[in-house]
Amino acid sequence: MFIPTLTESLLALPVLFTVYSIGLVVYRLYVHPLAKFPGPKLAAATRWYEFYFDILKGSGGQFMYETDRLHEIYGPIVRINPDELHINDPEFYDTIYRAGAAIRDKFPPSCLFAGTPQGTFGTVKHEVHRGRKAPLAVYFSRRVYRTAEPILRSQIDSFCERFANASHKGEVRDVRVDYLSTATEIVSLYAFGHTIGLHHSAEEAHDWLLTVKAIAAVSPFFKQYPYVAQWLLPCPEWLVAILYPVFAPSIRLHGRMKREAVEACKRVAELEAASGKAPIWDGSPETRPATVFECILHSSLPPSEKSVTRLDHDAFTAIFGGGDPAARTITNCTFYLLTNPRVLKKLQAELDAAIPDPNAMPEMQLFEDLPYLNAVMKETLRFQAISTSRLEVVCPTETLRYKDWVIAPGTPVGMSLRHLLHDPVFYPNPHTFDPSRWLDANGKINPTKDKYYVPFHRGHRMCLGYNFATTMMLMTMAAVVRRFELELVDTIYERDVKIVRDCFIGEVEPDTKGVKVRIVKVRE
Repeated sequence: MFIPTLTESLLALPVLFTVYSIGLVVYRLYVHPLAKFPGPKLAAATRWYEFYFDILKGSGGQFMYETDRLHEIYGPIVRINPDELHINDPEFYDTIYRAGAAIRDKFPPSCLFAGTPQGTFGTVKHEVHRGRKAPLAVYFSRRVYRTAEPILRSQIDSFCERFANASHKGEVRDVRVDYLSTATEIVSLYAFGHTIGLHHSAEEAHDWLLTVKAIAAVSPFFKQYPYVAQWLLPCPEWLVAILYPVFAPSIRLHGRMKREAVEACKRVAELEAASGKAPIWDGSPETRPATVFECILHSSLPPSEKSVTRLDHDAFTAIFGGGDPAARTITNCTFYLLTNPRVLKKLQAELDAAIPDPNAMPEMQLFEDLPYLNAVMKETLRFQAISTSRLEVVCPTETLRYKDWVIAPGTPVGMSLRHLLHDPVFYPNPHTFDPSRWLDANGKINPTKDKYYVPFHRGHRMCLGYNFATTMMLMTMAAVVRRFELELVDTIYERDVKIVRDCFIGEVEPDTKGVKVRIVKVRE
């Protein structure tokens, strides 16, 4: 009987690996359910094709542009990797992402890269996501978040005070730092009942921006290897500070969220022990739980969905998902207003009429009703989409049909929001910043333009806090435009504003100097 030696076994491994690899490529090219779909053979054969564009080429995150090129060559449906289809056809969007009874799981790499698999964002399965989403959807609904108006006012006023002080000193401000600290503090106060101290320290605010950028920069890598982030988050802060210093503040925040989750569990347990029953929130604004922790703990979810890790993952997502996208949008809006004087003057006129005293800001409802302010914000969100990533879902039980193509159940299918938002048929001259496209003949918001307006996505996986974020952005932008005259300083569109990398959220060049402004004067 022949028994191979250890050396012979080791020598056989490369041969076996080669045979396996060849067999896998043959299967993917000729037997796989997606074998007949159009696309480059190299992309169908291996994920290294996508890896090259997202990790190795240039500053990374370049596969979104390669996907554009593939659509130009192969048409509206393309096999972009061994397992996934990408479609560029606005008319098919609602079929893929429709709400209602349709079951849509997430494709694991598109949600697990954040390292929060027990959070709502990181949930793969449709039914589990629906349960986790329910209490948070109420918490961030327009009806409930109106209780946060004092929070928004106080934080925006604090921000404006810093701007006013900067005008007296002739300072040049990186507005993304200011907007990021303001948006993050608003979210933190509403969701956790406290700030994280960014308003009180310019150094901490700047460091927080570096952390946000660092997380964005590694997002393409985490999407290729989605479990790495899950391993990294529980690591000791001192170890992360050595291995990847700019990531350390996020680990510190993660630890803080976990400690607060533990305390919230103790508070709810004490209430339950005192009353003899588990407290359940009825969804009314008057009894809004003080934090998202209590929101989840006071829900009808089963005990398995109320663990410390569950709470921690949703809290961590809220901080990053609520602050930075809003800050980027307001930053972009500031740039587009300052480079389009006609648009700026029209917005100033609307705000001057609606807010005679700039130091006495009206109720939030007014900002939601001003047509040109809303048109400017909608155009900013259309012009520069928040998410640049393709948003893949899986239909586990449903066969999709796109024209003559039959897409089998279980196939990951995705679309890119920027394709819809830049569709030249529905948005003529899509690369021109033109808020008037959102208005009807009477100067009111035209609701018929909303068919492909999906900056926050649509369907079951739509952004939970989109109403809250929109109101926050409207109030902040209105306060800036009504109270200050600004001018750009050393800001270049191609370097500091234009999206050149897909890091789930679009990123600018790594060597950006930021969108910098000088406060010329305080307006009366």
